[in-house]
Amino acid sequence: MYGRGRATAAACPGCGVDSEWVHSRYEWRIMDCPASNQELVVHLRVRRFFYDVTGCARRTFAEQVPRLTALRSRCTPLLRRAAPHLARAPASSVHP
Repeated sequence: MYGRGRATAAACPGCGVDSEWVHSRYEWRIMDCPASNQELVVHLRVRRFFYDVTGCARRTFAEQVPRLTALRSRCTPLLRRAAPHLARAPASSVHP
């Protein structure tokens, strides 16, 4: 699955100040919960924003997509919550 952020600005995770100044773009591969017994990988095109705010140590930050991304995570919040339950499921229920 492919996607991209659509917001015109993003908030710094450190201080909360918005920036519209795009520094660069790159692709994240994010794992999500399996669908129909198939691995689901989201290829998300994200932007890195640049800004200069006095008092904040960050100079660039990557945009976050609500309910899909989390800081420094390679899986969706849904998969993170489901992973312990998937690990305990019998093999026959995971791969019939």
